[in-house]
Amino acid sequence: MTKHDRLRAARKTKGLTRAQVADAIHVSESTYREWERGREPRSLDTAQRLCDVLGITMEYYLTGRDHSASLTPPERAVVDLYRAILEERRACVVTVMEALAGRLK
Repeated sequence: MTKHDRLRAARKTKGLTRAQVADAIHVSESTYREWERGREPRSLDTAQRLCDVLGITMEYYLTGRDHSASLTPPERAVVDLYRAILEERRACVVTVMEALAGRLK
């Protein structure tokens, strides 16, 4: 399965139209349609937003493999919450988790 096939399949699995996906990531429907036909998003940020909307990982989009599938539901929830945190606040989260795990130096 190609990248554009994975996009189409993920969109259909989520029950979204092309217009809904395009609107969610602030691109035109024709731009999104081109991605499903094989063109690439112009930036990694756009590709990540696309993956977030479609509920897939960047790894799955790029390679077809998804190692996060082996995560338990609580682990997946932690990862999803971490990804929702602003970049500049993520270091604080890591520090708290290290302290809770008894690894803080």
